[in-house]
Amino acid sequence: MAGGMGGERESRIEPNQEKRHAQDFALWKFNTNLGFQSPWGQGFPGWHLECSAMSNKYLGYSFDIHTGGIDLAPIHHNNEIAQSESACGCEFVRYWLHNEFVNVVDGPAKNGASKMAKSEGNQINLKTLVEKNFSPLAYRYFLLMAHYRTPVNFSWEALEATQNAYNRLKKCVGGLSGKGVVNKDYKDKFIEKLENDFNTPQALAVVWGLIKDKDVSPEDKLATIVDFDKVLGLGLSTSITKV
Repeated sequence: MAGGMGGERESRIEPNQEKRHAQDFALWKFNTNLGFQSPWGQGFPGWHLECSAMSNKYLGYSFDIHTGGIDLAPIHHNNEIAQSESACGCEFVRYWLHNEFVNVVDGPAKNGASKMAKSEGNQINLKTLVEKNFSPLAYRYFLLMAHYRTPVNFSWEALEATQNAYNRLKKCVGGLSGKGVVNKDYKDKFIEKLENDFNTPQALAVVWGLIKDKDVSPEDKLATIVDFDKVLGLGLSTSITKV
């Protein structure tokens, strides 16, 4: 009961003879040892149903944006759509944003980079970043520098260079002061980049363009950047020494 966004794919498990069709997926997995009792018997929800149930509980039957890795598009997200729309009779999600992988350079893959994943044992968490004296927001800046549809190659050297750039940005913002107003021209440019398939690299370029623009007062620069940071989430307002 699920379509596919991709081509033919090999199954990771043996064919289930209980299925009427190979592409059918389980809403409920029967198991006498795991899970809990239900009107259908003991077991637990299928993987796809878990996500639909959580979405419905916290976001409602229909919501605007659903994100996830590009690998989830062909099967998992299609199955979410099938079961959610069958249950509610309405559009499940209006916009889907599927991000490409973050690849770790010098990983176990033969090409020198492997997908960052828990299964690969190469995931980066906040604790690791802090232990290595990196700001988690510098890592956020690192990700924003690439379009979400573009694969990203991560290395500690690349993150170090990004943290230097992030620190320069915070220093520039910290040197601004006064109460100004949001510059309409730059805000229009910023929104234009984000509305163009959420192009965060170009949005950051707008920020740097504003900082270097001598025709905009420091007060208006500050007000505009603080407004932009409501979207970017880079903690730039904490750089301000005097407003």
